[in-house]
Amino acid sequence: MKASEEVTYSYTRDSEDGVISIALPTTPGSYELRYIQNGNEKKIIAAGNLEVEPVSAQLEVTGLAPAGGQLEVKWQGPAGKNDYLAIAQPGMKTTEEVTYAYTRNSEGDILAINIPAAPGGYELRYIQNGNEKKTLAAVPLDVVPMTASLQAAETATAGDKLQVTWSGPAHRRDTIIIAKPGSDSAEAFASIAGGSPTTLYVPMVKGDYEIRYIYGPLNKVLATIPLKVE
Repeated sequence: MKASEEVTYSYTRDSEDGVISIALPTTPGSYELRYIQNGNEKKIIAAGNLEVEPVSAQLEVTGLAPAGGQLEVKWQGPAGKNDYLAIAQPGMKTTEEVTYAYTRNSEGDILAINIPAAPGGYELRYIQNGNEKKTLAAVPLDVVPMTASLQAAETATAGDKLQVTWSGPAHRRDTIIIAKPGSDSAEAFASIAGGSPTTLYVPMVKGDYEIRYIYGPLNKVLATIPLKVE
């Protein structure tokens, strides 16, 4: 390649104490790392060989993917500053997606990505976003309607324990609560982390209540059944 040609580049003015970051090409192979003096003409004043090795990525999804919700993905990959995870329809090009999230916004190796609003078959992808975009990993993703169900006794004794059987998205932030009809305040609550069924403490005051399944990421009520406390 000529001095005026490159695959990727970074300006030395962006260095910190003589150290600079430069994006590697997305295609493995033999390259040349160059220092380019960029004046009235470009000159190569230093060069060295560079071998770019192949990279890979892995994706792991736990739980359901409810339409319009949020999916938490465990990932491994090169973690380039512009790399991202994408949810795409099968057959979409690498440059196309329905939703996406940058890996740099991960919490450890977990990244939250918005789920498409329409149920159906999709593909979850790791996109290496360098001098060109490449799909390093892809897994099928079944987006299902956002629904939940609850089963429990219709009456309970104040202060007692109540077992609730449930089904739903099972996001780690989902909860099951007992509340007064029309109220947003929980009188009792339990995480769904332990699976179904889960146990709640019945409120100490008798009266009419509701058991609700709350989808955590949106704080949305997905299911409600009545409960009478005696």
